[in-house]
Amino acid sequence: PRHVVLENIAVQNTSIHGMNIDDGGSYDTPAGPLILRNIRIRNAGTGGNVDCLKMSGVDQFYIDQSEFSNCNAGETIDMVGCHNGIVTRSYFHD
Repeated sequence: PRHVVLENIAVQNTSIHGMNIDDGGSYDTPAGPLILRNIRIRNAGTGGNVDCLKMSGVDQFYIDQSEFSNCNAGETIDMVGCHNGIVTRSYFHD
């Protein structure tokens, strides 16, 4: 994704990652810039290393006013090869 704004979205009760955003496997064309605003991800994954928000190869991202809860055994936000990101006014719990 390039030049994308996602806002006012709720994702819950997933068997895998709540949301997965990546560059499609190409270092030459990273994803971003990206804005996630007022995103709610709850109850992601049913076992193993599953994340609420999985991002790979994303440059220039901004996550604001979002909530992440009950992310199973994974990370709340897993950022692999991501650069120039800001997370503000967000709530992480359970």
